[in-house]
Amino acid sequence: MMSAYIIKNRINKQAYLKSFNEAGYSFNDELSDENDLVFTRN
Repeated sequence: MMSAYIIKNRINKQAYLKSFNEAGYSFNDELSDENDLVFTRN
């Protein structure tokens, strides 16, 4: 799912992944840090 999003949207920077919001998953700023982006199901 994430891979398809990256390819479809031609994501080439880590920061752009934060806009991922599919199948109930979205970026969780509270659980993420500068090295690890955490996505949780809402």
